[in-house]
Formats: sequence, structure tokens, C-alpha cells
Amino acid sequence: VALRDGLPDFEQLQQRNPGPVVFMAFDVLFAGGLDLQAEPLVARRKALADVIAATGHPRIALSDGVVGAGKAFFAQLVARGFEGVVGKRLSSRYEAGQRTGAWTKFKRSHALQCAIVGYVAAGDDLRSLLLAAPDDP
Repeated sequence: VALRDGLPDFEQLQQRNPGPVVFMAFDVLFAGGLDLQAEPLVARRKALADVIAATGHPRIALSDGVVGAGKAFFAQLVARGFEGVVGKRLSSRYEAGQRTGAWTKFKRSHALQCAIVGYVAAGDDLRSLLLAAPDDP
């Protein structure tokens, strides 16, 4: 993550030389020779905090987590221009290659008046919609 004023800045990260960056970790699957995938997220994050602390490296950090105030935190992030957050059930196990309801993406809503003018299909599956919108909505 490239930071600007203490906040992630995706555009800065895309530059050829973004300046100092920080590795922000949010989960760990293996630590100390142990497979932690069956452990709940809260235990995996504790193990991750221990691993990060042991490195002592200033550019490796544990991502922030908010417990119990997710809606208020989401509103603050959207007000600052962030796209959204991922909510994670603290009791969730890591299930490789599977999408479960334990992790949910919450994105700010965007409204746009448009018309569906076509679609792209692959066999019987709808792949995408083709939309038309005014130049100045």
C-alpha cells in the first residue's frame, strides 16, 4: 500500500516510483510450521500480529480491524472517498478456493441512469451488460 496522509492511495501506488510503500497483511494461513486455516479469523489475526511484531520491520503492518462499529466505520471511509470495506466474521475459518458468507464486500453505491442496449453471453451464461449513458449524467 502506498500511503498519503496516512491513508491508502491507489493512484500513487500505480506510479512507476510510488515512494515508500507498506505491506499491509490481513490474514495468515501458516505460521511457525502450523496450518492455521481451520482456526477462526480472530486466532489467525493474533498469530499474524505476533509474526509481524517478530519481524520488527517498519514497513510490514497489520491491517486495521473494527469490531462492533462496522457501519459507522464504513460511513467514515465512504465520506473520505474510499470504495468500501470487507466485513469478516471473526469466527470464520479460511476455506481455500471457496466463496462463503463469512466475508462480505460492502461498497458505496453509485447511481447512474442508463439504458441496457445489449449483452455479452457465453453459451447460456450472461457475461456482461452493454449500457448507454448520457455524456453528462
